Amino acid sequence: MSTLRTFLAVHLSLEATRQVATAGAALKRRLGEAGVRASWVPAANLHATVRFLGPTREPAVMALRDQLMELCASRPAFDVAARGILAAPGGSPRLLTLAIEDLSGGLGRLAKDVETMVRALGFPAEKRPFHPHVTIARVKEVPDGVAVPELLLGAPLDAGVSRIREVVLYESRLGPRGADYVVLVRVPLQEQKGSRQSSGYGPPEARSAPSGGRPPSVGQGPSPDAGEDHGE
Repeated sequence: MSTLRTFLAVHLSLEATRQVATAGAALKRRLGEAGVRASWVPAANLHATVRFLGPTREPAVMALRDQLMELCASRPAFDVAARGILAAPGGSPRLLTLAIEDLSGGLGRLAKDVETMVRALGFPAEKRPFHPHVTIARVKEVPDGVAVPELLLGAPLDAGVSRIREVVLYESRLGPRGADYVVLVRVPLQEQKGSRQSSGYGPPEARSAPSGGRPPSVGQGPSPDAGEDHGE
């Protein structure tokens, strides 16, 4: 019986993703000029992890699919805002992330209910609190005397509001160049009549990510949960 490495994620809108990619390119140049070496996430791979699951046997994948469909059957779509580039943790960061503002609490409620769901399926409990964010880079090397959080102060970002309309279950396949991400199932959330429409989902297909990349689909902030690392 094969075992897959899996995780659950949501995506920003296409417009927000484009803005993040543009800001990330500018920030990459700024940090590069300061001698900071980092692995940058391709635009197609930007996402917000809801729950990293890790090794998952195939029967559990089927159970996840069924339970996720049931969980989302009557759950409304919701809005989040993507604002501010953060360095975590502290003055010697290993991640650069985009802060996610949970406007209605919908993302937090989703994460809480997903946690209950996966624990009922036998997955170990997540030990770290949920901090919604999108990773844009993994910091590899910082020269002595360079303060990454200070470099971020000149790179503000407001990617606006994104409508979250689906939850995606991914497989992460590790390889010599990083990880490939394969969509196992997309589960839609329910759009209420009269609700505001946005510019769409994030990238529709998983792509191969170079080392430091993320699956498809950019101050100092709280340290993101380590469960978000899918082996890139």
